[in-house]
Amino acid sequence: MSLIILFSALPAFSQNDAAYEKLWKTTDSLIGKSLPQSALAEVDKIYSKATSEKNNAQVIKSVIYRITLMSQYQEDYYENSIAEMKKEIEKAEFPVKPLMYAMLGEMYWNYYTVNRYKFYQRTATDNFDNEDIKTWTLDRLVTEVKWCYDQALKDPQKLAEVKLNTYQAIIDYYDYLQYSPTMLDLIGWMAITRFSNEETALTKPARVFKIDNKDYFFPGRSFAGMKVSDYDTTSFVFYATKVFQTLTKLHEKDAD
Repeated sequence: MSLIILFSALPAFSQNDAAYEKLWKTTDSLIGKSLPQSALAEVDKIYSKATSEKNNAQVIKSVIYRITLMSQYQEDYYENSIAEMKKEIEKAEFPVKPLMYAMLGEMYWNYYTVNRYKFYQRTATDNFDNEDIKTWTLDRLVTEVKWCYDQALKDPQKLAEVKLNTYQAIIDYYDYLQYSPTMLDLIGWMAITRFSNEETALTKPARVFKIDNKDYFFPGRSFAGMKVSDYDTTSFVFYATKVFQTLTKLHEKDAD
């Protein structure tokens, strides 16, 4: 499974950090030779180096590579990778922790997309175990995805102070850095991308949230300050709209 498929909401990867470039070249060479376990050993070296040097971008990149490489030889890869990410989150500090929460949310959703048919056949009483994703309903999984993004975005002001120009190890797109320059932008747009389209298989309330008022199209400050009707907080679009408001509010004073 490729890195881009696993974390499609993240921008493309870069190897601009010269101190790590040689190590990544060795890793990529082993991947190209279909030697995932050997590549994983190299990734572990990079992870240790990045952790000791507190190089957050390289830590994140190492974790992404590690989880991706696990998919090439482990059974129950998705379940194991989720467990691996949870362990990393426990150790992580700001600003790595919020981004890892967002990544965990993406991993839960990817698990659903490859097991969609199983979720369609499952009910809330089918041997349910709150700690075992194999027994979850789609509603339960979506609750977890939203919780992950809630954790990732719970301190937007602090996230807005983290500039992404020091994270070019995981971002290789100049225009992205120009128009989405902070960690809040990165995580916020991951959330918006995830929740912009409703999932039709979810249980729906009697009254479904809709963008049906011209006020939602107000410019800048007016949109950021408007009250969004909360009669359907389960809605994906409701969640994406609230994140849009958060981003808009914190960019109100931008020169452009």
